[in-house]
Amino acid sequence: MPRAKPRGEKGRWKCLASRAAPRSAAAEPRMRSGFAVMLIVIFTAMIFARRFVEVERLGFPAVVPALEVFRAYDEGIIFKLRTYWPFYIGFFVGLGIAIYSTLVYFIPGFPVYFAWGQFWWGAWDAFWKSLNPSISDWWMFVPGLNMLFFIMPLDVSASVCIWTGFKSIVWPFIVVGLGWVAPGASPDAAPVNLGFFTFASAFALGFWTLVFALPTLRASLRSLGAKSSEEALVDKLAWCGFAAGWLLYILIFAALGAHVGFMLLFLILLALAFIGHQRISAETGSWYGP
Repeated sequence: MPRAKPRGEKGRWKCLASRAAPRSAAAEPRMRSGFAVMLIVIFTAMIFARRFVEVERLGFPAVVPALEVFRAYDEGIIFKLRTYWPFYIGFFVGLGIAIYSTLVYFIPGFPVYFAWGQFWWGAWDAFWKSLNPSISDWWMFVPGLNMLFFIMPLDVSASVCIWTGFKSIVWPFIVVGLGWVAPGASPDAAPVNLGFFTFASAFALGFWTLVFALPTLRASLRSLGAKSSEEALVDKLAWCGFAAGWLLYILIFAALGAHVGFMLLFLILLALAFIGHQRISAETGSWYGP
């Protein structure tokens, strides 16, 4: 999460407006590379879908509410208020949060947050800084993610809570107590930087996900030569789109003068990061993860 504090409404929109014009010259190559990244993300997810859904049977918490609504609709109970009243309570609570999260950007006097649906806990931040000024993480209440904690597997939610609590609260006391950093300095300046561990976790998850998915991927590649069938067509579309996305990405940056060797190394790391984050999303429902 970014470490910057939320800005006021006037300062936020002024900052956005001032940055818009100078960046217009670079808009076209960014849009092209963004389209290539979109292709890579979509078709990578298609390639690993069989592994995540059929083999590992991951929970995908983010889609559970939508599936529940479709189930209720098929059973004909979604419009029966007496039977399905918990849904309507949750719906109107979520609708109220969504309306408020939208109005804060248009009505003066409301605080403007870093992103939609995130609520800054200034008092909580001030409390921990009074105990240890080196505690500098962002403290937010995100209703959508909090609801996902009730849906995702207990081992996943517990792992996220334990790691976040240790890194954000316990670790700053350790590094200050050992004299590795001065009070008020970032814990990331310590000889052991846990921020790198958090950052690298996506690469590690991507690597091991790829290793364990090799049998499924080989079966998917073998199906490319099979006769036309629905499953073979899906595999062909996924692999062709995957290859097209990577090729387009390489061609765009090669045309901009990027070193091809460094580009290939970067693309390998990018692929691992994409796979890792897709695994995180499949298990937690979060858009980012740890």
